[in-house]
Amino acid sequence: IGIGAFAYCSNLSELSLPDGVTTIGSNFIGGTKITELILPSSLIIAEQNVLGSSNVEVVTIHNTLQQMKGIAVSYKTTTIIFIGNSHQTI
Repeated sequence: IGIGAFAYCSNLSELSLPDGVTTIGSNFIGGTKITELILPSSLIIAEQNVLGSSNVEVVTIHNTLQQMKGIAVSYKTTTIIFIGNSHQTI
């Protein structure tokens, strides 16, 4: 998914990312109304500032993510859930 792919789609409040997505570009959902995001287990690379100026409060990340470049959360992110061998919330 490219840089800013859904950025500033101000009425977008839900997004389902299918398995098969391997890379997400910077600020791909900035300026949307999405508050929860589950990254697919196929995701390998999350570019810098993935959530940008988004409203995402809860993000779920699988342990298959190999590379997270820079800050990948939004200033509104309060919960990160990691799914893998162990399941923890921070």
